[in-house]
Amino acid sequence: MSLLIKSAKYISVPDEEALTLRGALTNIPGDQGTIFALVRIFGKPDETRTRIAEVILERVQRFQDTLGEKANIPRRFEQLLQALNEDVSRASREGKRVPLSDMHAVVGLIHKNQVFVSGVGTLSALFMHRSSGQRYVIYELDEHMKSKDEQSWDSLFVTVLDGELHHGDIFYLATRASAREITLAELQDVLVTLPPSGALKRIQQHLNLGSAYGGICFRAQEASSGGPEKKVNPMSSMNELNKTREETTQLLGEQGPEIKQMVSRVVEPVLKRLSAPGKRGTKSTFMRILGLIIRALAALTVLLITLLSKLWKLLLYVAKNLPVIYKKGREVAQTEPTPKQRIVSALDRFNALSPAKKYAGVAGVLVVILLIGTFSVLGARRSSQQQDEAFNLLITRVEEKKNAAEASLIYDDTDQAYTLLQEAIALLETVPIEKKDHQERVDEVFESLRTVLLTIQGIEYIDVQTLGDLTQINPNAQITASVEVAGVLYVVDAENQLYRLNELDQTFTPMENTNGSIEQVRNATARENDLLFIDGAQQLGVGSVEASTLNPGVSGVEEMASAEDLIVYNESLYVLSAASSQIVKMRTQGDGYEAGTPWISAADSDLTQARALAIDGDIFILTNDRVLKFSSGREQTFNVDAIDPALSNPVDIWTDIDSNYLYILDAGEGRIVVLDKGGGLVTQYLAEELKEAQTMTVREDDKVIIATTNAQAIQFTASHLLQ
Repeated sequence: MSLLIKSAKYISVPDEEALTLRGALTNIPGDQGTIFALVRIFGKPDETRTRIAEVILERVQRFQDTLGEKANIPRRFEQLLQALNEDVSRASREGKRVPLSDMHAVVGLIHKNQVFVSGVGTLSALFMHRSSGQRYVIYELDEHMKSKDEQSWDSLFVTVLDGELHHGDIFYLATRASAREITLAELQDVLVTLPPSGALKRIQQHLNLGSAYGGICFRAQEASSGGPEKKVNPMSSMNELNKTREETTQLLGEQGPEIKQMVSRVVEPVLKRLSAPGKRGTKSTFMRILGLIIRALAALTVLLITLLSKLWKLLLYVAKNLPVIYKKGREVAQTEPTPKQRIVSALDRFNALSPAKKYAGVAGVLVVILLIGTFSVLGARRSSQQQDEAFNLLITRVEEKKNAAEASLIYDDTDQAYTLLQEAIALLETVPIEKKDHQERVDEVFESLRTVLLTIQGIEYIDVQTLGDLTQINPNAQITASVEVAGVLYVVDAENQLYRLNELDQTFTPMENTNGSIEQVRNATARENDLLFIDGAQQLGVGSVEASTLNPGVSGVEEMASAEDLIVYNESLYVLSAASSQIVKMRTQGDGYEAGTPWISAADSDLTQARALAIDGDIFILTNDRVLKFSSGREQTFNVDAIDPALSNPVDIWTDIDSNYLYILDAGEGRIVVLDKGGGLVTQYLAEELKEAQTMTVREDDKVIIATTNAQAIQFTASHLLQ
């Protein structure tokens, strides 16, 4: 089979002074193939980068000059790559040093239905092979051309990949685009449905305004055998038109179907059976007569139903104009017979008929009534069938969007998956529900959409276990602070009573603690075998779990404008002050802490709504709606994945130097959100009990999370730590 290779090149560089992007696509004389190249060098264009790009393009464009009449083109291509290695190496040594990681280039050859490519870097290179089942198998060749250990400026093009093109195959080479701009599924769809030149332009339209883009595309198709174009079969066109009309009817529903069409749908299959070949003699004659009778009855039915329809319209008209008709009726009442007289007259005429005519008339009326009833039942059945078809069509489209959303999740394109899922939900809301089984099916599909949505949101519903209930000891107890000291959880109630949690017995044990001059304990943190807290008078307190005492301590907390949270790290005390938009660092001094110094030196975000902090070397600050990251006193860029729903009432944050995660307790939504240290969403744990939670403790070694509410300590398994 002879193949025709269609090709196209598209380069768009809005600002040539900002980047280096070049491409070449040259046909080899004598229909011997096509040589191509795409070069993208990161970094601001300079003499070295420009020279490297020019060297590659010049060699590629002069490739045909090295060919003889009987040249072995694949062998010549290998020699071209060797020459390119030498030229690029020389250009890189003679100019300013360019990092090898900035170099992204692919050089290739199409020859006798074969493709040869060699490259370096991470340009997007896809080979799409159409299988016998008319489905595409995708090969990402760029995975085989990424920088390897043996690649250097002296040997950029060291590996040659080759493959054979068949009818329908596509080879695509381009600069890499973000999945947020165009997903892999969308990219493949464009390449399959559009010719190479149109596909490249369409892909470029997906990119952000001002983005640079370069692409080269090849499509293999069967060469035309010539001759006049085939004429369109009119019957095929009519069939397609009828199919389109039928689909439209299924989707929109026929509000007023034509009687003739409805009767035809019922009668035609019967007539087709009666007129089928293979019947002879008396049987054939009987079938033809029966067919004529059915046609006559069908025509009579259409006529009667049409007359009834017109009669109904007439009755509506009469009802609308009844006053006028009544007025005119009174004027002619003297001359016109009454309805009773008309009925008596009609009965007299009927009684005057012969018995044969009477029986024939009654039989005719019964046949008409029977036909009307039959066609009414068939019409209702057909209407029900159309409702089912329209319903199933919409449900199918909803499920297609759901499946597309799940496919987007495979490529980690949560934005596209969320968009498709919203479209599916919106479409599901438009599905007409006419039957009970329709409602059951809609509920089933909605539940499947909800499952996908939970996957996108990373939501996991959890069952919590009660570790201890303070109301069993004191019905009026209310926890105001909790802290884990040496692996044991302690809580303090509103009366400053200290309790120890016995996890084996799942009970709280009150401790006979003695208190100094302190007010109600609010926030607490651990310091080795003691606990530090801030009371209602904003003074620092020290609690000894061994001596069962809570006493005031020395620090600079009282001088701060506010104190929302505190934590000990490397023996220093860090106190968060939202009113001052500051974190105060206090070093130890005797039995207490010094007055402290401001730790934050540069912040761009608003800290007046700060609520809690966590430290792992860097400091993470939780505000009313976001998480901020600071390093060495300066705010860092910290992009968090979209959390759906958004943070509502976050109250606590936790991490440490040994953890790979950030934990956010959002009481407003009854959940604990888990992020990785890069800001990526890992999961969301949801439970009604968490809506009353105030603080949390994470035990990653035990793979559990403990939260405290107003009167309870609850626990659940952190499933993300089990993976």
